[in-house]
Amino acid sequence: MHGLRGFQRDILEALAYFYGVNETPIGKEVRERLLAMGYDDVPRARLYENLDKLVERGLIEKTRADHRANNYVLSQAGRRRFGVYAGRLSHLAAALVEE
Repeated sequence: MHGLRGFQRDILEALAYFYGVNETPIGKEVRERLLAMGYDDVPRARLYENLDKLVERGLIEKTRADHRANNYVLSQAGRRRFGVYAGRLSHLAAALVEE
């Protein structure tokens, strides 16, 4: 996705997963999902810095979960942008399977 780092794209993918199962994760759960996606380590500082950048870009929304944690979800713009990206990947994957 143009203008995003790979890690930021992967954060959007993790949030798309939570959107698909109708859950609103806190940062810790986003980190756990990234680890499940294959990351060996996700330093907390790196995660929260990139979550904040995605909030600033309007691709995710951050709300207060409690006095210590925030919830993160894809914004409408983030869902649209990730949906276009996922559609392109789906098209490419289908072409690879046909070979």
